[in-house]
Amino acid sequence: DRYRWLQLDESVYSLAYVPFDPRPMDAIWVAGIAIFVSFIATLYPAHNASRIVPVEALRYE
Repeated sequence: DRYRWLQLDESVYSLAYVPFDPRPMDAIWVAGIAIFVSFIATLYPAHNASRIVPVEALRYE
């Protein structure tokens, strides 16, 4: 069965509500992908920072 969490104005839309059927596996997939993207997004700046000589970085600070 579907939940009716988002009610719509029937005079504007053809639906009275947004059909929403949450599943635990969907939440796990979304969380997993978000963690993966966050991890990948940290690698690029970390890689660039690892290539800089500390003395050079402090000189321009």
